[in-house]
Amino acid sequence: MADDLHPIFDELYQQGFKVDQTTQGHYSVKSPNGLGIVHIAQSGDSHAYKNILRDLKRIGFIWPPPPRPKTANGVSAKAEPCCTQCFNGFTCKNARCVCHQPYVPPKPKDGDALYHDLSESKVALQLADEVLAAKEKILREAQHERDEAEGLRKVALASFVQAKKLFDDHMCKDVMLESREPLLATPEKKDG
Repeated sequence: MADDLHPIFDELYQQGFKVDQTTQGHYSVKSPNGLGIVHIAQSGDSHAYKNILRDLKRIGFIWPPPPRPKTANGVSAKAEPCCTQCFNGFTCKNARCVCHQPYVPPKPKDGDALYHDLSESKVALQLADEVLAAKEKILREAQHERDEAEGLRKVALASFVQAKKLFDDHMCKDVMLESREPLLATPEKKDG
């Protein structure tokens, strides 16, 4: 079946899909925009080929391949932003859509370009470290303020508990006195 898939794999590369082979010999196909992945396993099933094409079309693969417009120098015309139809299970008719353009791998960089990239990455890392250190300082200060607020709350809670206890004790005494008053009060004289 792998031999049957070679034209499909070639077109997947042309359309910008990323194809990786797993250690078990299966294939993983990732759409150019990263929104979809299809896993392909070797199968002797007569419907496997159609099922693979169906699954690939759902993530934007066009089969049979569309004609690609060329510029005067033979390179594909500039691609436009991809439409959402390609990734919603519909077949896009826009040949200038990104998902229809051939994948062009980046040119390998020379030593100077790689050193420049490394220097920029180092500066970006230093800036990220500085930002992280500043945020950690803010976090420590906020944690300290939170701990102080928690301590104040504990003191306020203890004060509240003590005040409530005194209030409850006082109210309890008043209620007890009120309930005893009728018993302690002298009875009223009745006329008659």
